[in-house]
Amino acid sequence: MASLKTSKAWKELSKHTRYRDKGICYTCLVQHDPREMDAGHFFHRSSMMFFNTIFVRCQCVRCNRFLHGNLGIYARRLTEEIGLKELKRAEVESVKYKKWSPKELKAIEIKYMSKEIQTDDKLIKEKKRKLCPHKMVAYYCGSCMPRKKSKIDKKKEG
Repeated sequence: MASLKTSKAWKELSKHTRYRDKGICYTCLVQHDPREMDAGHFFHRSSMMFFNTIFVRCQCVRCNRFLHGNLGIYARRLTEEIGLKELKRAEVESVKYKKWSPKELKAIEIKYMSKEIQTDDKLIKEKKRKLCPHKMVAYYCGSCMPRKKSKIDKKKEG
């Protein structure tokens, strides 16, 4: 399982999940910067459900790591959302083994790289993101967001 956790596919899905959920913990509802949050699995140690976005949700470090997923509340909320029947069906699927091929992992990576995320009230395509020069984060912050070139800037270049 360690290779899935370190894959680029997981990193992209994790990032997508944290921003999709706007940095709000699924189990305790605390909100932080999405970069400070985790993407927590409902089914631990399940290779079959590892990349299933229904069962991967944004969680704070406390709930995901220290409370081992805070699964009691996680289960209650999932049951409310998808129903007990669907949750039981997923539980049966979760015990199956799935060996992810490099091609499948690459497809997942590309799928979540191209998803849009909400950042500083602006949608930024993940595929086109660049490092913020002064914060060294994977997108521009509000103070250094690239701006359109004015007529004066264009004259200076030309």
